[in-house]
Amino acid sequence: MREDIKKILTDMKAKRASDLHVTAFSPLHYRIDDQLVNIGDRPLSPDEAKDMVYALLEGPQVERFEKELELDFSFEIEGVGRYRVNVFMQRGFVGCAVRMIPLSIMSIGECGLPEDLVRGFCHMPK
Repeated sequence: MREDIKKILTDMKAKRASDLHVTAFSPLHYRIDDQLVNIGDRPLSPDEAKDMVYALLEGPQVERFEKELELDFSFEIEGVGRYRVNVFMQRGFVGCAVRMIPLSIMSIGECGLPEDLVRGFCHMPK
């Protein structure tokens, strides 16, 4: 994996981003609290978007994507998180969406939910 995409994926954790969107003719975006936030200062060219996406792929994955024009896979950056990736063709250009899956499960409180209420739901019969 190229270092530039690895840094972008690693930075997701610090920025509290759930997703990274890579699309031709658009800047890179993180999804933070359900809002798309530009992390690039300019739109990616189709070649830049393809290069960034292909930096995530290994040989057999490239072959499969080019045959089926869609690919789902996952990988891990040790000590950071796991990632689910959907690579696709959009308007004839390569793009992807990357979802970060944290290594540890957040508590009810860390999710910002009222703990007493959620615990009450867990003890309800139906």
